[in-house]
Amino acid sequence: MITIYDDKLNWLSMIEDYESLIFTRRFYKYGEFELEININKNNTDKLEKFNIIVLNNNFKKAGIILHKEIGLDQDGEASETLFIKGLTLDGLTTFRRIVPETNSGYVSLQGNQEAIMKGFVNNCFVNPTDVERKINLINTPNQNRGKTDKWRGSFEKLSDKLEEIGTYS
Repeated sequence: MITIYDDKLNWLSMIEDYESLIFTRRFYKYGEFELEININKNNTDKLEKFNIIVLNNNFKKAGIILHKEIGLDQDGEASETLFIKGLTLDGLTTFRRIVPETNSGYVSLQGNQEAIMKGFVNNCFVNPTDVERKINLINTPNQNRGKTDKWRGSFEKLSDKLEEIGTYS
């Protein structure tokens, strides 16, 4: 069962029947998903760009829709197959850059690897200097994983920095 939410996490609908759904998860990088469904099935109209899908109420298998396409048949005519593609929710980090404070050229963080990664996420999503960039997220408690280190970033994609720290540790 697929549950569909809008970009503000308001419940929209559910889809119980689809042709295929593939979630590809990665350890150090965001994943993606591909959904194939007959366009005439219930609630396919809710599968819109930037809406969020969740498989079987498991938020580890959730993604944001970034692409919607109607398939073509053998004659090049529109078919009844709808293709939906997107990123897992951690893919939201591809849309954020590490922005230093006004009088600083870098965001510098020190601590264990987990604390540093959570610090970058906190600065970009939870408590950014520009409140217009804030997303209501909760950073889970730090379990002090990884070795102690120091990292800095400036106008890099958050996803790239998190992948770099993750693969380094």
